[in-house]
Amino acid sequence: MKETLWNSKRSINLTKFCILALMLVSVIMMFCGKYLISGFLSMTGGAKINISKEFSFYIITFISYMLGIIALLTLFCMLRFTINLEKDLVFVPQNIKWLRFISYGCLSAGLLLIITTIVYHKLYIALSLAALFMMLIVRVIKNAFEQAVKMKEELDLTI
Repeated sequence: MKETLWNSKRSINLTKFCILALMLVSVIMMFCGKYLISGFLSMTGGAKINISKEFSFYIITFISYMLGIIALLTLFCMLRFTINLEKDLVFVPQNIKWLRFISYGCLSAGLLLIITTIVYHKLYIALSLAALFMMLIVRVIKNAFEQAVKMKEELDLTI
């Protein structure tokens, strides 16, 4: 059989590479957090609400590290989901679990970004809405996978 330039295996490998690269970027950003946060505060002028600069620094530091942890956990779930697909484990309960955790990650990020919008800058609402919209998309896909797993189990019982 003729090998095409692009196939499913290469696509999965590219996906895994991108996930691992984003995990590395997340870790690097967390290690450089102090410098990135200082730059963020000087760029935005600090908090919109009446709090000290020091407390503002602590709030955004907490939010940033929480977002970093959420990103790493969500990317890990994406990696596990992709590895299952690579093993031809598509409609299995494990994938429903991974999709559920991915949607929780998007929801958590969206809620933290709403706080960032309220405290720091109104433009963060776009990131928040994007994360919440992604959560909805992942939930719809999770529900479809859940139905497919039920149908697969019923078909397995009839054979």
